[in-house]
Formats: sequence, C-alpha cells, structure tokens
Amino acid sequence: MRNKVLKKVNLPSIVFFNDGFDWEIKGNRYYLPYYYSFKTKVLVVSPHLGFIKTLKKLFKNEPFLRKIKKNLYFFQPPGLIPLNRSFWLFKNGSYLVSLFFIKKTMRSINIERKKSIFYFFYPEYFKTALKLKPKLKIYHLVDLVWEYPFYYPYKKDRIRAEKLSLSVLRESDLVFTSSLYLFKEVKNINKKTFLLENGTDMDLIQAELRKEAKRPKIIEKTNKPIIGFIGNMSSFRFDFSLLKYLVENIKDFNFILIGSGKDNQKNLKTLSLKNKNCHYLGEWEFKKAIKYLKYFDVGIIPYKKNSYTRGVLPIKLFDYFSFGMPVVSTNLYSLKPFKDELYLEANKKVFLLAIKKALKEKSKTMRKKRIKIAKNHSWRNIVEKSEKITRKHL
Repeated sequence: MRNKVLKKVNLPSIVFFNDGFDWEIKGNRYYLPYYYSFKTKVLVVSPHLGFIKTLKKLFKNEPFLRKIKKNLYFFQPPGLIPLNRSFWLFKNGSYLVSLFFIKKTMRSINIERKKSIFYFFYPEYFKTALKLKPKLKIYHLVDLVWEYPFYYPYKKDRIRAEKLSLSVLRESDLVFTSSLYLFKEVKNINKKTFLLENGTDMDLIQAELRKEAKRPKIIEKTNKPIIGFIGNMSSFRFDFSLLKYLVENIKDFNFILIGSGKDNQKNLKTLSLKNKNCHYLGEWEFKKAIKYLKYFDVGIIPYKKNSYTRGVLPIKLFDYFSFGMPVVSTNLYSLKPFKDELYLEANKKVFLLAIKKALKEKSKTMRKKRIKIAKNHSWRNIVEKSEKITRKHL
C-alpha cells in the first residue's frame, strides 16, 4: 500500500531544495521527499515566491509553511525584494532574505541544521544554503538544467547556470544523476557520483488497478488501437512535427495525449480539432491519468534530439513499462540500456512502422520483463537505493 511505513533507520533530517514538489505531474522532486519522510523528518524548500505572490499570501493570511503529512513539510519562502526574481543581479539578495526564513522555519520544526542533510535539485540555493553548514550536501542532477529554456531563456543566463552547476557538482559531498549520459559526464567532475535513475509510482498504479472503474468515454467509444503519450509536451523537448505526421498518417489508430502543452498548447488543440483520431486531454495529476494509461496499446516518446534531451531519462518509460506495454521512442542516448525492451527509432517513417510492429507484439515474456523493470524502478526502490548510498557517506 502507498501509506505502508518503510523500514525505519536512523537518518538525519533532510532539507530538499526543490522546484517541482507541487507540480501536477509528479517526479523525483516529489517522490524522494515523500518516501524519505517515512524514514526521517523532511522539509521541502521551494524557490522563493515573487513579491506580488508574497503580498497576496500575506493579504489572505495563508501560511508559507505547510505540513503535508507526518514528517513532511513544504515551505515557500516569501520574496520581499520588489523585483522580478529572474533578474540575475538581484537573485543573491533574494536568496539571502530567503535564508533568514529558512533558518527560522528549520528551528520551528526542530531540524538541527548542522546535523541535517541538504539535498539540492537545482543549483541556485547551493552557495547561500552552505552558510547553514549542513552535515552532508547532495546534488541531484536530473537533466542538463542549464539547457532548460523556461528557466534560462537567454544565452548569457545559460552560461552562468552551467558554470554554477559545475561548481556545485565539484563542491557536493555526493552527486546523483538520473541518466546514464549524465553519470558518464559527471563522474569525471566528482568521483562520488552515482546513477539514480527515474522511476514510477507502482504503489499508486497497483492501487488503481485493483479498483473496478468505468472505462472513460473516449475509450468506450472506440474499438481502434490506442497510441498514448503522458508528460511534458513543451517545444524544446517534444517533437510536434513527428506527432502530427503520425496522427495524419495512421487514421485507423486513436491518439490520446495527457500532459502540459505549454508553448505547444495551441498546436495540440488545433491538431485535436482537425483530426478525429487525436485527443488532447490537457494536464492531469497522475492518479487521474492512470485511468487512461492502462488502456494504451502502445506508449510513445516522440522527443527531439538536442542539447537538453541528451541527458534526459523520461519517467514515462517506467510508467508505460508498469503495464507491460510496448514503447516506441526516438533514439535518446539514455534509453539505450533498455533497447531490448523498447523500439528506438531515428525518423518519422520508421517510427510509424515501429508502432504498427509493436501493436502486433504478442510476447508474454517481454511484457513480464517490462513490468519487472518498472517494479525495480518504483520510487520506493529508488529511495532505498539513495538511502543506502547516502548512509555510507555520512
């Protein structure tokens, strides 16, 4: 069960500096703090709020610190500098202000900073937070963060972010990377680097599968094979032209797309309106998405190959594998270790043919193999691996 208490160990409190804990579609930024909270006290610190959002919270008398469950707290530091936090010159000042509130918050929930672990998912807080002198500093490199255009839209910002990330990698006591590419790149910078791949919420999936629920209307209305995608469809990673080609050239299949469209939102809605076999459902929390995911015949990962995606190991791979379904993806570097269990293709025509081939797949052995991979990559197991490595470095 999801709320089953994990084996208790004597771990110091952990402070996660984290920018995605409260996102609709959950990932390692949510699940690592969540499962670690069964072992020790956990505080998740998000980036500081903007000045206007801070004023709104104060006006509504909303707390900046929330208790999510036993041993799990979420803190959004107020931003008291009345300037956009994206201005690089003012970031240090904002983080110093945040530091004051972080120290105060840690004291309020009885976390001793010099005995605690600081776990960073993004580099900006690192230099400032070191003033608190934690027992252990962990940096988790999920992807090539400095190539992320929504965080760093300008080249000069990306250069600064890359330099900062490299500095953080060198100074960390322990580094986790989420993909094979990142591991190979980073281990030459910090010898205490370990591969900690992404995972899937097997607890939630198994709980949902045990429920008897009505088939969603879209599923009920069709007798065509369902090709599905779940996740982020931003233009810098998602290959919309590939999706469009597939939708327009395989009319006897239905496409169901669940996730954030961001700057592709308009394109996705237009594609869905013009093609009856395409259904863009928008962004949902994973629990709701499972109700559709379990009916996918083939899961797809139509990602672009660029400077950002070379370091990405898509979480959706393990979401798809948890149902044993075949997966067709562009040939991303970090998916090569799983090449025997999925279809890695280089161009549109071959991608389309691979989907048709995947639909004909009848192998029960392959299905069981994929499910086994997913179980090994459950977030619960990922945290167990992380904890084992962390304890050796305390």
